[in-house]
Amino acid sequence: MKLILLSLLILTSCAQLHKGKFAKQVNPQGQGLDKSETKKKERFNPYNGGNKSYRRNKSKTDSGMLVSYGWNRTYQDRHFRYLEFTFENTSKDWKKIEKVGVKFGKEADSGNIFFLKGAPLSSFLKAKNLAIQIQKKNDAMLAGALAGIAASANASSSNNYNNFNSGLISMAVAGSIAKGSKNVNEFPEEHLFGSKEKFLIPPGMAITKYLVFYTKESEKFNTLKNLYVSYQMKDQKKEQILLDVSSRW
Repeated sequence: MKLILLSLLILTSCAQLHKGKFAKQVNPQGQGLDKSETKKKERFNPYNGGNKSYRRNKSKTDSGMLVSYGWNRTYQDRHFRYLEFTFENTSKDWKKIEKVGVKFGKEADSGNIFFLKGAPLSSFLKAKNLAIQIQKKNDAMLAGALAGIAASANASSSNNYNNFNSGLISMAVAGSIAKGSKNVNEFPEEHLFGSKEKFLIPPGMAITKYLVFYTKESEKFNTLKNLYVSYQMKDQKKEQILLDVSSRW
């Protein structure tokens, strides 16, 4: 009986590469591409990998990128939401993403929802990390998992706190970030716009990124449904993916 319980504990505590949902590539008209529907070999087969392999094949972009995402409930707070990404390169080639843009669908109250950078981002990460440590001080596993996020907070702490409002970027104009940020230090390495918005993904491997959103009125988060992420790679190829970020908090 003890062996069974131990096995279940190991299985349930294993780290997962991908988040809960996979993003879908969209065409210029904003309609989801479902390329695998035309490929019989990639159709759902419960006897050959089931939903897992089917969803992966269905969600690959033309360049071979596989992007998953999910809300981090641990870092959720009344006025904040923390969105995590996993970018997996399923191709045989190195993939370098050089420009990134983000925008919400028309249904979102994007004028009242911001994403954080610089001093506000650093302050939030540090404050939330402290709150979690106090709440879970006896949980060694959680303390270890938070180490990477704490480092991210330190990475952006060098920004000017005198004009903290400059760290609140309206989602209505977030797409302009794709043109390039002059203040690179305002985005930590792990941020979606970090590393001068350039990140390299080895063939057959994956990296993670994140965004933190803020609003004064928490009910505004209920207007979030679709999030579009566009990126341009070193070979000038551009792709846009659709994320269904609607959720019951």
